[in-house]
Amino acid sequence: MITIGLTGGIGSGKSYVARQFAERGIQCYNCDIRSKVIMDINDHVVESLQQRFGDDIYTDGYVNRKMLAEKIFSSEADLQWVNNLVHPIVYEDFDEWRKMRQADAVLIESAILVESGFYRFCDKIIVVEAPIGLRINRVMQRDGLSEKQVRQRISAQITDEERRKFANYVVVNDEMNNIAIEIDKIVSDLHNKQ
Repeated sequence: MITIGLTGGIGSGKSYVARQFAERGIQCYNCDIRSKVIMDINDHVVESLQQRFGDDIYTDGYVNRKMLAEKIFSSEADLQWVNNLVHPIVYEDFDEWRKMRQADAVLIESAILVESGFYRFCDKIIVVEAPIGLRINRVMQRDGLSEKQVRQRISAQITDEERRKFANYVVVNDEMNNIAIEIDKIVSDLHNKQ
């Protein structure tokens, strides 16, 4: 089984590209979605977050994502601490998910594939890129954030140039390229290398 890492900065369009792979039969594990679930249901994570940030970091049994984001995107130490807490559990969750798949290839989607170290477990890495202005607009519309908040989140991630050093493939998602054709080429290439 080939493990394909899919990464890119916030607003680059990773999820759109992941859906393109899913339409071609390659199942995708979304680290962002699963990490949110883990923060809500994993007792060790819940207790650790409450000890670090106080009981009000949870509301009605769910992590207060807005409050957590404010804390971690304004403190490098808090961001690193949360990542160190959650990443190993997310990887274990992914590994269990992967073992249950009957497939030639699976995809793991993560904005911080490189920073988390998950890239080491991937056979191939795809980096999704988009112009910074387009990324900012996408996230502002999607998440209802201000431009300043989006730029703060972008600055907390590594640059496209840094990600590209790990890439086997780069997909430019600038709303002008035909993404479907690019994905078809990558899928064909992956099948030829199996």
